[in-house]
Amino acid sequence: MATHLSDSERQRVAALTLALYERRVTVDAFIEELGDVADPQVAELIDLLQHDPERGGMHGVQDDEYEAYRERLTELVARLSDY
Repeated sequence: MATHLSDSERQRVAALTLALYERRVTVDAFIEELGDVADPQVAELIDLLQHDPERGGMHGVQDDEYEAYRERLTELVARLSDY
């Protein structure tokens, strides 16, 4: 599903994604700012951020599952910050 973001939307997504990665904005602020962007990658990133799995313990995910989650997050952040 391809979307066509305007230049200003791409710049906003890139700036906020980089700020999130650098921990200059919170997850909540990121979601509030970009929740209206109609882009499947942004939607996936928001979904991943909202469902950050607990690691280990009785109800947490295994290390390999958590690592796959982190890799997907990193991939999306890299892709979105290059917009």
